Amino acid sequence: MPTVLLTGANGFLGQHLLRELRLAGVEVRALSRRPAADGEIAAMGGQPVARPIASRDRARALSSGAVTTNHRL
Repeated sequence: MPTVLLTGANGFLGQHLLRELRLAGVEVRALSRRPAADGEIAAMGGQPVARPIASRDRARALSSGAVTTNHRL
C-alpha cells in the first residue's frame, strides 16, 4: 500500500484530501499541531504524527517509505 505524508490534515482541504486518499487505499501519515487533532486525524483513517519536526533526521524518518509528501498551508 502506498504511503503519503500529509501536512494540514485538519484544515478544510487537508481533511478532504485525507479522506479521499484513505478511500483510494493510501496509508496517510498526517502531521498534527495539537493533541486534540490526533483523534480527528485517526477518525478519518490517518496516522497522526506529533509536531514539531525539530530535526532533519526526524523529517527523514517520517517521510521514509512515503511515495509523496503533500503540504497544505
